[in-house]
Amino acid sequence: MLLFTAPLHMLRKTKVFQSLVNSRFNKPRLYELGYHHKVALRPFTHASIRWRKQHIEPGISKLVTKIALGLDKKNDTGCFFDVGANVGLYAWQVRKVCPLRKILAFEPDPENFKLLEMTRNEANAKNLEIYQYALSNETGDTSFFQDTLTSATGCIAGKDKPWIEQYLNGSSNTISVKMQTLDSVIQNDKIPSLIKIDVEGHEIEVLDGGRNILSEKKPLLIIESFPPKQTTVLSLLHELGYRSMDADLHTSINPHTTNLFAWHPEGPLDESVIQKVL
Repeated sequence: MLLFTAPLHMLRKTKVFQSLVNSRFNKPRLYELGYHHKVALRPFTHASIRWRKQHIEPGISKLVTKIALGLDKKNDTGCFFDVGANVGLYAWQVRKVCPLRKILAFEPDPENFKLLEMTRNEANAKNLEIYQYALSNETGDTSFFQDTLTSATGCIAGKDKPWIEQYLNGSSNTISVKMQTLDSVIQNDKIPSLIKIDVEGHEIEVLDGGRNILSEKKPLLIIESFPPKQTTVLSLLHELGYRSMDADLHTSINPHTTNLFAWHPEGPLDESVIQKVL
């Protein structure tokens, strides 16, 4: 879900910038981003985050905050699942406004995972659990396109070229990562009330691997999804009884929608509360 400013987007295409990303000057450091603790980032890889701080996706960030606070007011004790956590901005945002809520972050990219660990140690975040695997509809090992330039677009290997190769003239590393299903990670003390999914085109498989928990507990969902896969995502959600809208505009789904907000009428927040949140 990370957005990029146009000038930085162009700069990333240059060999000079790409050489800086691979240099000793790009080692992890702790940065002040407006949370209650510093966040581990790489200076050049995460330049957009450093410059824009918490304003990478202000609409989605605001929605996540409102939902988390709404759940707190209802004395809900469910977890926040950050699926495709990257460097953890949404996990840190939820922790900032709801410091006691348990958070589970899933991030298969080993470089991003190291940053999550570094920030968790800095924050002494005992309510945050991080897992170095991808969520899917099967378990085992799979190939993963690692984004070595921005760290934001790594994805399970598929037919399409990685984003970094299509739009930034960069190259990706193909590595092996572990997979689990959403249903398989659920335990009595790890029931999600809110799930954010940003997995670069693998959202159908994540949802398919969580059919049991979605049917039984009906957590709130915020999902990045682009056409044409978005049609299948919406069909699956409808099959499970979910309602959905554009998460950025809080309107009906339209051809330009890229982020979905979905809720179930029998989920953790009443319809009236959701309308107030929106």
